[in-house]
Amino acid sequence: MMNKSINTKIEVRKEILEIIHKKYDNICVGDYNSEELEVIQKELKEIAEMVRDKDKYIELMKEHKNKKDKNINKYFCR
Repeated sequence: MMNKSINTKIEVRKEILEIIHKKYDNICVGDYNSEELEVIQKELKEIAEMVRDKDKYIELMKEHKNKKDKNINKYFCR
């Protein structure tokens, strides 16, 4: 049985993924050259994967923050 907090997180992520999916589907090919289009599509896919796997990224960030790993902190901590 999932609690309200987990359900809320799932709903938020679902909404964000739907926005990304709509953006991906609504890209007007004529507005970009093939290189730009490839970059945009790749970015949207990677962002969607990051949203989907957010918990893993947060755990990785916490783990490395505890180790004072400067290389990972510069990407995750601002």
